[in-house]
Amino acid sequence: MDAHTRSRRWNHLRRPLAGLLVIVGCTTSQQAPRIQRPVIVDGSGVVPITSDLGWTITLTTCRFALTNLVFTTAGEFHDNGVTSLGDRLRRLVIADAWAHPGHAAGGEVIGELPGRFIVDWCQGDGEKLGDAELTVGDYNGANFDFTRASAEDGLDAADPLIGHTIELGGTAVLGDQTITFHALLDQDEGRQIIGLPFDLDLDESSTAVLGLQLLPQSPFSVDDLFDQLDFAAADPDGDGVVEFMVGDEGHTRLLRATQSHDYYFVEPE
Repeated sequence: MDAHTRSRRWNHLRRPLAGLLVIVGCTTSQQAPRIQRPVIVDGSGVVPITSDLGWTITLTTCRFALTNLVFTTAGEFHDNGVTSLGDRLRRLVIADAWAHPGHAAGGEVIGELPGRFIVDWCQGDGEKLGDAELTVGDYNGANFDFTRASAEDGLDAADPLIGHTIELGGTAVLGDQTITFHALLDQDEGRQIIGLPFDLDLDESSTAVLGLQLLPQSPFSVDDLFDQLDFAAADPDGDGVVEFMVGDEGHTRLLRATQSHDYYFVEPE
């Protein structure tokens, strides 16, 4: 084929190819629609649980200071730390109702609810946190940051949560032992919790309400917030009252456990 013939064929193909590129360019440059949907506190997951040491634990206080709730797509799915055959077999006993596909870390942020929030899962069930701005699309994760509570959050000056991130309290029962416990936890300012389970294919007609949940028992593994926490050992004077203080083993365990995304959930309702 001579140069003149090749040139003629290229000119013949160039116009439709150019038109195709224009169509593709216009399609990819169009922004997906955005809608607003309410985000509420969903306290339905705060139920009595039995820890790995056999304590039946009921939370009566569970307040968290959070900021910047964001919603993501195209994150990386992971195995939630369940690696051994024993753990995988034990996970089978978890109720099917907790099974959930949206459990991806990272990904692109396509929705957000900015601001500061005091989330009270024990006493504030149903409270509206705000209206999230969401891009229409397929969501598979969420993130938030920890912060420290302050009077600017609308708390009374004497509120014990001021200056802290988390307040936990409740009862732990084992046999004839009943222990009342309380803890104030200080997470690093801005510590991000990445990969909250969240599964939603959002379109413009969606009426979904997004419920932010705390789950003392992980729905994805055998872990719970109180793993390896021996309440009896934390109560050497036997008065049935435990205040977990900084430096205590129990305080350290709670601090680390509350950093795991496995205990938080966004449930579309």
